[in-house]
Amino acid sequence: MDIYRGSLSHYRLQLVIPALFGASPWSGRLRLERGPTVRCFYLHSGRLTGESSTLASEHLTQVLANLGILNATRAAEAFAEAEQANIGLGQLLLQSKEVDERQLREALEYKARESFFDCYEWESGDFEFQPGDSPQDRGVPLTLSLSELHQAALERRREWRAFWEIFRAPDTTLDVFAEQADPAAGSDELELVTAASRGLSVGELLSRAQEGRLFSARRVTRLYHRGALLPRTGSGQREQNVADAIQLLSLAQSRFASGDYEGAAAIASKVLERAPVPEAHTLFRESESRATQAISQEVAGWEDRLKVRNLCQPVPAGVTSDELYLHARLRSGQPVREVMRTAPMGELAAFRAIRRLHLAGAVDLEGDETGSRALLFGATN
Repeated sequence: MDIYRGSLSHYRLQLVIPALFGASPWSGRLRLERGPTVRCFYLHSGRLTGESSTLASEHLTQVLANLGILNATRAAEAFAEAEQANIGLGQLLLQSKEVDERQLREALEYKARESFFDCYEWESGDFEFQPGDSPQDRGVPLTLSLSELHQAALERRREWRAFWEIFRAPDTTLDVFAEQADPAAGSDELELVTAASRGLSVGELLSRAQEGRLFSARRVTRLYHRGALLPRTGSGQREQNVADAIQLLSLAQSRFASGDYEGAAAIASKVLERAPVPEAHTLFRESESRATQAISQEVAGWEDRLKVRNLCQPVPAGVTSDELYLHARLRSGQPVREVMRTAPMGELAAFRAIRRLHLAGAVDLEGDETGSRALLFGATN
């Protein structure tokens, strides 16, 4: 079959991908190009088996450093050694036993997912699909379901739409109220406050995270929820938005009064998606603070007891990219508290994700007698 080409300005990726995993799933190479950025996705019978990108932030060395699998210095050294030996970086790391196959596969899966999801935001550029067998020499093979990636990408798009409903456009600048930032937050979040105070726009803030734009977007959103960063969007809020927000705020206040601080924080964030209501910023800060205090004792009990288990392969349906990210960081031996504190999705969301990993058997707690295990993560070390 001939190569099929098209423009992403006419056919966005969410329209292209379903045609590749339908009743007769395709094999081949999907090449996406926008300006200097080129990404290739290798498919076999409706599954993603490999990925490559020209972006430095998506190079395997950077991903290994971001996930804490290797430090940045050693990752760069290993890349240079692989270049000199004329072999792939993954192959070198496996041969040296610095990284085992499961760690490498998890890093590659995380890298492929994030690259794939980001392409769903492209409104310009070109795509090319070349049918045929995928190359068999791409190192550790992946087996990611294209249909499940598609659904996750659509969910990621909804997250981006909610972000831009708040911040409107990349050139939006922000009013800064640094005293409302969380002093216990990671350095990445506090650096965003400093950068915004220098007049950097939302678009410029998004480009600051080595892990990718979404990581910055989540940190900016949390800072907005706390009232530390507010968009200068004028008085364009629709009256109905404000009315809906006020009505929803009463529900958040009721949850707070009953002691459901996590629920109150979640509803307060929904209020703030509709309009920047001052009472909602205050309620979010207080709810988040109390919820964090409530979980601190449980989290403290996890240190030195938490044992990370391998994910079974292929990674089962339902595993999110966020959970892969947290699992990889925990597997690298980073302290649980540090992983949660610096997680771009926020400490409460990270806490819930780690709890899901524990209840599902991806991590164990020594001395835990609940035996609560789901089939989602069935593998053992």
